[in-house]
Amino acid sequence: MLLHLQNMKNRYIKTITYTGLLAVLALQLIWAYNVYSFSKEELQRKGGEIFRTAVSSELDHRFQTVTIPKGAFGDLEDGSSVTYAFFNEVFESVGAPLSIEFVDSTYKSLAAKENLNTNIVIEHISDSLGVIQSTQKEKGFWYLTCSKKYTKEDESEYLQVFILSPFKDIFTPMSLLLMGTIIFVFLIIYCITYQIKIINRQSKIAQLRNNFTHAMVHNMKIPLTSIKIGNKAIESGKLSPEKTKQNHEIVNRETESILKFAESTLTLAQKEQDEPTLNKEAVNKYIKTITSIGLLAVLALQLIWTFNTYNFIKEETQRKGADLLDTALGEDVTQRIRTVPLPKEGAFDDLEDGSSVGYAILNEVYESLSAPLSLHYIDSTYKSLAAEEGLSTNIVIEHISDSLGIIQSTQKEKGFWHLTCPEKVYTKENESEYLQVSILNPHKDIFTQMGLLLIGTIIFVFLIIYCITYQIKIINRQNKIAQLRNDFTHAMVHNMKTPLTSIKIGNKAIESGKLSPEKTKRNHEIINEEVENILMLTEKILTLAQIEQDELTLNKEIVSVKAIVDDLMEKFLAKAKKEINFVATYNIEEVYADAGYLKQVISNLIENAIKYSGDKVTITVTVDRNNDYTLIKVKDNGFGISAKDQLKIFEKFERGAASKRSAKGGAAGFGIGLNYVQQVVRMHGGMVAIESVKGEYSEFTIKLPKLIEEI
Repeated sequence: MLLHLQNMKNRYIKTITYTGLLAVLALQLIWAYNVYSFSKEELQRKGGEIFRTAVSSELDHRFQTVTIPKGAFGDLEDGSSVTYAFFNEVFESVGAPLSIEFVDSTYKSLAAKENLNTNIVIEHISDSLGVIQSTQKEKGFWYLTCSKKYTKEDESEYLQVFILSPFKDIFTPMSLLLMGTIIFVFLIIYCITYQIKIINRQSKIAQLRNNFTHAMVHNMKIPLTSIKIGNKAIESGKLSPEKTKQNHEIVNRETESILKFAESTLTLAQKEQDEPTLNKEAVNKYIKTITSIGLLAVLALQLIWTFNTYNFIKEETQRKGADLLDTALGEDVTQRIRTVPLPKEGAFDDLEDGSSVGYAILNEVYESLSAPLSLHYIDSTYKSLAAEEGLSTNIVIEHISDSLGIIQSTQKEKGFWHLTCPEKVYTKENESEYLQVSILNPHKDIFTQMGLLLIGTIIFVFLIIYCITYQIKIINRQNKIAQLRNDFTHAMVHNMKTPLTSIKIGNKAIESGKLSPEKTKRNHEIINEEVENILMLTEKILTLAQIEQDELTLNKEIVSVKAIVDDLMEKFLAKAKKEINFVATYNIEEVYADAGYLKQVISNLIENAIKYSGDKVTITVTVDRNNDYTLIKVKDNGFGISAKDQLKIFEKFERGAASKRSAKGGAAGFGIGLNYVQQVVRMHGGMVAIESVKGEYSEFTIKLPKLIEEI
């Protein structure tokens, strides 16, 4: 129904619009939360790295200030590992405990160099005793916990750093992205809300125009009925001269009033059509522009978030790869410590100021004992650790020298798609040699981690795009319907002027008394026909309005379709201006329908068959039935309808630009006849079908529900 279409399912529009807005907000919140999580993890990672460096520096300080006992590693048990905890216990055993203040001072110094938060708390914690020592009594409510550093090999005690008020550091890297997101989100929301505003405004205007047309048509019935009654009374010849004169005046007055109304309506329609043209074009251009920007904003925003998330995950993958490589080298060093005893002399006696007790110096010690690292063992350990964490084990580990290049590699070729972890794990104290890991085909792992987020993003983006494009489609359709309705009103009023003028001239001629009886009779017939045609048009428009507003009530009963068709054939033959040949076949004669509306429907189809044909037309009317329906078929040998036009001929106002069409010599009409047929048949629970070949024939089939007795 056109009114239903014109309102464009307002409830559905609101639902889809609010869904779109919620989708925009939800999507951005999801991405923002993920980026926040990545930023938080990155801050924790950086804090953990600085913390580990600070702890190592504190241990180096003890190495440089306290002499380590000879053969300190002699009691390294199977399963133990050369770690900070091991060294710390050795120093504690000789009365050199860790200095939490030194760790705190070193951390803050390193963090300041990287422009990171130096507002921290470091705690020395025991599983059994709780906090043993802390650099600050209170941590407050907002803090971020970083990784632990065990100070006992049995992991019963550990150091831990807490970053206080971390959100500045988290949100600072996100600031530009968040600002862009806020701008983009508001732009998208503006696009959607602006469009819904236009849709609501157009719906309101369409309803007002619809009400105006219906009110105009409804109010025309009274003067038209007066003209009809007045002309009939004059035609009867039974009135006194005074009454006859009075009725002529009524016909003239009512005709003149309708003509004046028609003129004012045409003037108003023309003014409305001329004045807003520029505005409509500007608004349409603005809508297209703002919609295009909105769609681009959606895509750009998601691409930015996706790219940033991809980078975060890629960097996290690289970091984890480097951490695993460092751990794998540590396992290799530990393995060598277990199998090759260190010299009984103090291995660290020559440790210089600035040196650090790490895997690099241990590796150099063992290389001097002809126990070099095993790249195969490191590779195997790395893959085992990676598998435990669900990470890719498809890797290449390279042992690289700054001067010699690649010394050793676990695989000759890395291929095109690989991700090299930039962090190097040094095997020489002077950093001239190092290990580096490359992850082959890393994108699968990266996108797997992004999987649910990407799927959700794609769904949300398509939903947002659907909302915006659906709304622009509605706006375009409403514009088209508004134009068609305007054209219809303009054409209807314009074309009514001709019959009204004929009525006026005919009545004046009769009133003059100078016509012969035959001429007088003919003029009465013209007036009656023209009034009847206009009244029929008004009835169609009002019926369609009732259908659109669900106010039409049908008086269905068993009626003789044969009687209806026979009466119509007689009527059209009586006023025919071309040669018409009717062929009627009745396989059944009764249907269950509203007799008046069914007659109008069949009359419309016959009238169209006559209108859209040559000088001679054969119209075949067949009443039959199949398993499901009673069938009423009206077939002609006229101009036919193209396949393209068949798709839209039942649309209301499809031929609304009647004045333009008439000017080109086409058949007059207002584009509501077939829509009227379709809507009335639908109200009967049936449907209308068309079969046509351009230049040969057209056949319309009315399908009505069968009688209960037939079923």
